[in-house]
Amino acid sequence: AGMMEGLQYFKTFDDTMILAYLAKNATTPVSIGLKEVALEYVGNYAIEIKNITKHSKKEILKYNLIDALATFYTWEKYKDELSSRPYLEIFKPSLYTLTKMMLIGLPMNSTRVEEVHSILEAKNKVLHEQIQENPHIKTYNKVLQKEACKAANAKLKKLVKPLEDFQDVEFNPSSHPQLGDLLFDKLKLPIIDKTKSGAPATGGDILKDLKNHTEDQDILELLDYIQELAEVDKIDGTFIKAFMKEKDFLHGNLKLGGTQSGRLASNSPNLTNLPAHGAMGKLIKSCIEAPEGWLFAGADFSALEERIGAILSKDPNRIKVYTDGYDGHSLRAQTYFADQMPDIDPTDVASINSIEHKYPELRRRSKGPTFALQYMGTAYTLHKRTGFPMDQAIKIEQAFHDLYKVSKEFNEKNREFMETHGYVECAFGLKLRTPIISQCILGTSRTPYEADKEARSANNAITQSWGMLLNRAMNATNQRIEDAGYSKDILPCNMIHDAGYFIVKDDPKCIKFLNDVLIEEMEWNDDDAIRSTDVPMKASLEVGKSWDTLVPLNNNATLKEIHEVFTRSN
Repeated sequence: AGMMEGLQYFKTFDDTMILAYLAKNATTPVSIGLKEVALEYVGNYAIEIKNITKHSKKEILKYNLIDALATFYTWEKYKDELSSRPYLEIFKPSLYTLTKMMLIGLPMNSTRVEEVHSILEAKNKVLHEQIQENPHIKTYNKVLQKEACKAANAKLKKLVKPLEDFQDVEFNPSSHPQLGDLLFDKLKLPIIDKTKSGAPATGGDILKDLKNHTEDQDILELLDYIQELAEVDKIDGTFIKAFMKEKDFLHGNLKLGGTQSGRLASNSPNLTNLPAHGAMGKLIKSCIEAPEGWLFAGADFSALEERIGAILSKDPNRIKVYTDGYDGHSLRAQTYFADQMPDIDPTDVASINSIEHKYPELRRRSKGPTFALQYMGTAYTLHKRTGFPMDQAIKIEQAFHDLYKVSKEFNEKNREFMETHGYVECAFGLKLRTPIISQCILGTSRTPYEADKEARSANNAITQSWGMLLNRAMNATNQRIEDAGYSKDILPCNMIHDAGYFIVKDDPKCIKFLNDVLIEEMEWNDDDAIRSTDVPMKASLEVGKSWDTLVPLNNNATLKEIHEVFTRSN
C-alpha cells in the first residue's frame, strides 16, 4: 500500500535525462549527463563528493542550487520533446512501470542461491582439472614452465633454479594473454576479431566460432571446456554473487535511454546477459522462485524481430513463413545448400519443411550465416566466424540476398534516407541520428569504414527498436491491473529482452486476468508501421512456482483449463 501511494508521484513529473536522450540519440557516443548537457549555462560546477565532509554547508548548498538550476535549464532546452510521441507513449509511462518493477524486484529462494553457488564452484574445479588433462595443455604447460624458469634465472647471476622447481606453473584459462598465445600462436587457430587494444579477442562468441576452424577433437574438447568455464565464472561471479547480496528479492536497475534503439538496458547485475537456455540457464533460473502463496509468470514475444522485419520490409519470402507455413531455417538451408539436397522441391512447403528431419545438420549450419547476414554481415564475416571457405561464403551471401531481395532493397532505401536526412526513424517515432553518413557518399570504394558501420547499426536499430512494444504492453497491462483492483495481487517485477515477468497470487482468477490482459496487450499492433493481418504479433504466458518450472497456458484459457494445467503439473 505504501509503495502504491508513493508511486503516484511518478505520474506527475518530467525526466530531463530522457528528454536529452530523445533530443540527442545518435549512432555516435553522446552524453546525456546533467553536467554535460547544461555545461554552456552553468560551466563546470562539480565538487568532490566522495568525502562530503571536506566541503562546507555553504558549498554543498550552492552545488545543490546549481544542480537544480541546471535541471530546469535542461528542461527548457529540450522541452520540445515533451510533446513528442516517443516521450508521451513509451518513455514517460515506462518510468512509472519500471520504478514499480525495481521496487518489487525478482523473487529469489536464498537457500537455492547458496546451493547453486556450491554447484558452480564444484563445476569450476572439475573444468579446471579437465582442461589441465587435455594433451594440448600438457604440452603448453611445459612451454610455460620453461619460460618461467628462463625468466627467473635471467634475474640471477648464474643458473641456480632447475626446471623441476617450476612444475606447478600451469595454464590459466582466465588469462586472456595466455589464452590468446595458446589459441593463436601455439594451436594456430585464426584470429577472428580483436579487442580495442589490438589484442586477439577470446570471448565466448569467439571460442564458439573457433570450433568451425578445426577438426582436431582435442582442440574442440578444449574449446568446449574453456567456454563452459568462462560461462560458469560469469554466472557465479556476476549473477549468483549479486543474488547473494540481496535477501529474498533482487532489486536490479532497469534503464531507459541506455541503447540507440530505445530498448531497455539493465545493470547491477545486467540481466539481459542471463543465459536463456541449456543447463546453465536452467540452473540460474531455479534461483528465481515466488514467495509462499504466489506464482512466477513470464510472457515472451514469438520471434518479435523476425516478424517486425517481415512487416517493415514487406519481403514476400519473409512473410510466407507466416502465411504459408514454411519453416524459416529449412527454407534458408535449402537456399544455401541446394546442391546437397537434390530431393528437396524448393516450391513445396512440405518438402522444404522435411529438411528439419532429413538434413538436420545442414539446417543447423544455416543458422550461423543467417544470423550474421541479417545483421548486415558479409561473406568475409561468414568466412571468419563460421569457417566456410571463401568461395562458399560468397555463394551463401549471394543466395541470402537473392532470397531476401526485397529486404535488401528496404535496407538500401534506409541508407539513402540516412544519407539525405542524417537520421532514421525507429519505433514510435524515436529518432536515431547518423552524423557520419550525412557527411559521406555511401557505396563507393572511398566510403569510410565508419560510415558503413553506422549504416549497419542504424538499419539494425530500425527493427530492434520495436522491442519497445514490450514497454508499451507492460505499461498498458500494469495500468489495467491497477484499474481493475489487482494491484496487490499481480505485481510486475522485470523485463528481459522480449519478455515481461510478474509475481501473481496463486489464484486462478488472478492468473486468468493476467493471461487475458497481458497477451492482448503484447499482441497489439495498432500502429500504421506494423499493422498486418499476414504477420500478427504473437505471445504466450507461462506460470509456475519457479522460473525453471514454468508451464505454458493457452491464450484466453478458461478458469477450468488453468486449474487443470496446474493439477497436471503438480
